[in-house]
Amino acid sequence: MTTPKQPDKQPGPLTPAAEQAERERKQHLDEALDEALEESFPASDPPAVH
Repeated sequence: MTTPKQPDKQPGPLTPAAEQAERERKQHLDEALDEALEESFPASDPPAVH
């Protein structure tokens, strides 16, 4: 006997604090990527962002 699959739960709306944290995370990632691109140019290796 198998149990019926539960529908995937959709996340609810983000709180203002969570929205701000997500914007800051994306901004940090964008800045890290920009820096990695500047430091790797014109090398043929792709930039590394951690």
